[in-house]
Amino acid sequence: MNGAVATIRVPPAIVDKALAVAIDEERGTIAVWKGRGRIDIYDLSGTWHEISHPYPRHEEGLWSRDDVMRFVAEALAGAEPPPIYKEVPESTVALDVAAVCRAQLIRATALGSAMWQGGESIDVYSASGSSLRSVRVPPSDLVTISQLMNDLLELCELLLDQHAAHAAPMV
Repeated sequence: MNGAVATIRVPPAIVDKALAVAIDEERGTIAVWKGRGRIDIYDLSGTWHEISHPYPRHEEGLWSRDDVMRFVAEALAGAEPPPIYKEVPESTVALDVAAVCRAQLIRATALGSAMWQGGESIDVYSASGSSLRSVRVPPSDLVTISQLMNDLLELCELLLDQHAAHAAPMV
């Protein structure tokens, strides 16, 4: 490998609020766990979707991250996507494959994404996948981290709107 970073493009709704993600680039599929007793599996365009229930609903509860990642990987491996998936729609975000698979929480909108690796920072990216900023955050619960990530994405949207307004030609 020449040091290039592997990226995928997906509709933001697929990964928004994801707590665990696995990707099969060869088959063009992604499996996402959002904390419920199910794993959602999609093709990268979001036009094909399958749901996996890795364990009975009454067993849902205290699973380690390794357990969850194993369930997600098993669901992805067992999925049977159609042989040809449709083209990725226009409204997508580019995601670094390694970063998204390490993330413990992802928030995404049409303008970009934010990833929290479980530490004391949130990494914010543009829709094209460019790193915009790494923001230090205090140790918090998942709900607070999620809200901070959402606020950062809204701030990025505001800044982009202001930049576009100043860059617009005067008429």
